[in-house]
Amino acid sequence: MYKNGSVLEKHTDRGACEISVTIHLDGDRSYPIWIKTFEGKDVSVDLQSGDGMIYLGCTAPHWREKYFGNSYSQLFFHYVREDGPCRMYEDDLREVPNPFRGNLLIETLIEEYRKLL
Repeated sequence: MYKNGSVLEKHTDRGACEISVTIHLDGDRSYPIWIKTFEGKDVSVDLQSGDGMIYLGCTAPHWREKYFGNSYSQLFFHYVREDGPCRMYEDDLREVPNPFRGNLLIETLIEEYRKLL
């Protein structure tokens, strides 16, 4: 979720995000994502609600400039190719901030999921 004043700095993704999909769910204002093409051009993509974009997050720098609306929600999916250069990251379970920390039910479900991997 992006809020007023949010900025996504120009970056490339870690190995576990070789192929990224971003889907725009809803927002009160346009918020283009910028991506540098293989030809070196900076291109903006303005997704409408329900639109998605697939890109190579590890090799294509991407970013968002300052957001001036109230809220803009996205859904992300990240993949690695089975025989691709990032295949060793397929089970990357890097720790990320957990908004449910302290909720025993959610923490139990997360631990059970990790055991299945």
